[in-house]
Order: sequence, then C-alpha cells, then structure tokens
Amino acid sequence: MLLLTKRLLGRQASLRRLLTGAAIGGLWACTAVLLSLPFWWLEALLSFLAAMLMTMTAFRLKKIREILSAAGCFYLCASAAGGLVNVFYYRTPAGRAMQSAVMPAYQLALFLTAAFLILYTGLRLFRRYRRDEQMIYDVELWHHGKNVCLKGLMDTGNRLYTPVSHEPVHILSYDACHSLLSSLNLEEQNLRMIPFRSLGKDNGMIMGLVIEKMTLRQNGYEHTVTSPVIGLSKGSLCTNGQYQIILHPDIRSLL
Repeated sequence: MLLLTKRLLGRQASLRRLLTGAAIGGLWACTAVLLSLPFWWLEALLSFLAAMLMTMTAFRLKKIREILSAAGCFYLCASAAGGLVNVFYYRTPAGRAMQSAVMPAYQLALFLTAAFLILYTGLRLFRRYRRDEQMIYDVELWHHGKNVCLKGLMDTGNRLYTPVSHEPVHILSYDACHSLLSSLNLEEQNLRMIPFRSLGKDNGMIMGLVIEKMTLRQNGYEHTVTSPVIGLSKGSLCTNGQYQIILHPDIRSLL
C-alpha cells in the first residue's frame, strides 16, 4: 500500500524507509488484535494515526497538511484493494472455491497479481489526471502599481536561469502583459539579457524584467514571490490559450 501511495503522490522514498513504514503498520496490526479495543471509533482513530506515522516515516513528511494528505491517500489505496479482494472472495467462482479451501495456489497468485496491476494502473491514471490539473495556477503579476491576472503552467522542462545570479526565469508572453508594461519606459527598468537554447536555436537571447511581485493561487492556497525574473517572449506560448506564462519548476519549493 505504501508503494501505491508513493506512486499516487509522486513522492520519493527509499526501500529502507518503505520497509520501515510497513513494519510500523504491521506492528500496529498485531497490537490492535492483542488489545481488542472495545470501541470501533477508537480503533479507527488509532489506525489513522498509525497511517500518519507510516507515511511520515516512509516519505519524510514534516508538514501536517502533507501528512494528512498522505494518510488519506494510503487509506484510499487500502480501501480500493480491500474492495477488489471482497468482490473476488464473495462474487467469483474462484473466491467461493477459496472459501471451500480447495482453490489452487496458482489461481490465488494470479488473482492477487491481477488485482495489484489493476489497482496500480488505475492509480497511475488518476495521478496523471491530478498532475495535469495541478500544473495550472492562477497567477497575478504586480509592477509599478499595476497588476494583471493570468493562467500559468508549471513546466518541469523550463530550465532557464539568469547567467550570473542563477535565478529562475518565468517566461511570459508579451502580448498577455501589454496592459502591465505599456506605460513603462523599458530602458529605465531592471532589464537583463538572458541566453537560452531551444529547438533550432542554440544561441538565442530573451529580455528579462524583474517585477515587484508575483502571486500564485491554487485550491485555496496562495503564495507571493517578490522580485521574480520574467522573460518576455514574443507571440503566444500556447495555441489554445490555456496559459500565458510558463512558471519555473524551482518555485515549487516555495509553495
């Protein structure tokens, strides 16, 4: 279950940490059987606390929001797996044979393998959908008392940095921020010429502008970056207009 949770959340975890987390879960399962807790809600609460400890150990989580999210995903995986096993055990000929203790071992192995593959594939598809949704942010740029609201794409392929200070560069379509920059004298701004490479162009240059601040919003959360470097690109960045600014992936460490 920790492995499936790892794939769903996209977290990094070593085999040692996954085994440690699994050992914590096994220890709690044995303890719950020995204690025979009298109240179901107490057992459910302690089980969730155990899941929090398991995921916190496996994925090195520190923030309470991340720990709760990981524990919830762990329970989602466990519930899905339990549902598959329940359907197999009570609704299939193989399950009824298993209840009669006459099910061949190879059939049980095949079923468990198929159940794992189905669950694993479903979680990968869900994670891909979730990842695509989470890559789009509401972005608000502020400069010299003006602001403009845009859609931003968090693009892991954006590896553009300023050459000297090595600051991440966010790429913005000039047409999308015309209202923000139209009244500015660009010669008086803090401009930087930033070299870049792209397909068919090994030695390109893009003009970078340091603006006052940039605010990112998504799912009720908000974060403001002061003095971000914005690379001004000619033309549209996206043919369907889904986003107008390409965010640098380094900003994720601040979110």
